[in-house]
Amino acid sequence: MSHYTVGTSREGADAYSPLMLLKGLLLQKWRRIDSDPELENQINDRISFKKFMELSFDQHSPDHSTFSRFRGRLSKEAMNRINSVVLQQFSRKGFVINEGVAVDARLVQSASHPISNEEIKKQREKRETPEGKLDKNGNLLKFSRDLDSDWTVKNNTSHYGLKEHSSVDTNHGFILSTDLTPASVHDSEKIGNLNLFLVFEKIGHVWGQVLHFADTAPPPGLH
Repeated sequence: MSHYTVGTSREGADAYSPLMLLKGLLLQKWRRIDSDPELENQINDRISFKKFMELSFDQHSPDHSTFSRFRGRLSKEAMNRINSVVLQQFSRKGFVINEGVAVDARLVQSASHPISNEEIKKQREKRETPEGKLDKNGNLLKFSRDLDSDWTVKNNTSHYGLKEHSSVDTNHGFILSTDLTPASVHDSEKIGNLNLFLVFEKIGHVWGQVLHFADTAPPPGLH
């Protein structure tokens, strides 16, 4: 995890291992957990989750905001390399992706308090200024609110957060590629960016399940 810097300050609690936090995000993908607060709850509730993350029985899950910040600090380059390494491990274990891929998307609730799109725009513009990168004491910001999230509507219900676009092996359910965008980005805009055909040469077909319009069940093998 050389792409992720772990804090070395002696103040406050010890930093969580980036590998532990990555395992939490993998659980969220594989189990289709809708939000970071729900991920935190399920880790605390399930022994199997704690075992996978190498947490002892009496250890609490990292706070949901920790997962949100971790996700935001991982670059796309880092996630692409992680995906590549995981797929290589699958291949060595004899799992071959050669049948089909489902393109899917899900909404991820923001850990930050919702604000209007107008306020999001103002804060994004401020963040780009030298002053916007400093705290009230003139030091570089260590933590700041999530400004990648925005608003979308699904089933006549407003959602504030992000959208995770992913390609999934329809036979085994493995996550092959993923991309995180503001919630307002439509699924069809990201299909070409999931790098399906750059990585897999023998895929027979691609299923498209569009989040806003698909009311039917996903293809067999996609759980």
